[in-house]
Amino acid sequence: MNIQMLTEKMASMGLSKAQLAEKIGMDRATLYRKLSQDGAGFTVSEVRSIGIALALSYSDIQGIFFENVVA
Repeated sequence: MNIQMLTEKMASMGLSKAQLAEKIGMDRATLYRKLSQDGAGFTVSEVRSIGIALALSYSDIQGIFFENVVA
């Protein structure tokens, strides 16, 4: 997971981690924990919610959440 890219997208939307957590309906501690573990444990639904909250393109989602996945 590309935490830096996600953080940049959050900053461009003017959202803190706590605000993003609230916007996607996730407990703030849960979001912090998942981010501190390089995104381990994000569900597809959570990725979708983050994508909507940050108005991410498909390319952005791929770059943030799936950059290290090898097919």
